This record gives sequence, structure tokens and C-alpha cells, in this order.
Amino acid sequence: MWNNQLNEIHHSTSTSLSKKKHLIEWTEQHYGSLFDTTACLRR
Repeated sequence: MWNNQLNEIHHSTSTSLSKKKHLIEWTEQHYGSLFDTTACLRR
């Protein structure tokens, strides 16, 4: 039973981590050019 709970916790943790990573990559792809533009304007 203990082992089972640990596995569930590990699974949910790694799932949220990969979702976070995916979200960051998606954001960079979509907003990367926007950030580049604002960085150029600030200079």
C-alpha cells in the first residue's frame, strides 16, 4: 500500500513537471518574437 501511494505521488509530480516544461516551450515559441521586439525597443 505504501509503495502504491509513493508511485502515485511520483507520477503526478513528473506529470505536472512535463506539463510545465511543455507550457514553457509553447510560450517561448509563441511569444519569443514578441519578447525580442520589446527587448529591441527598450535598447
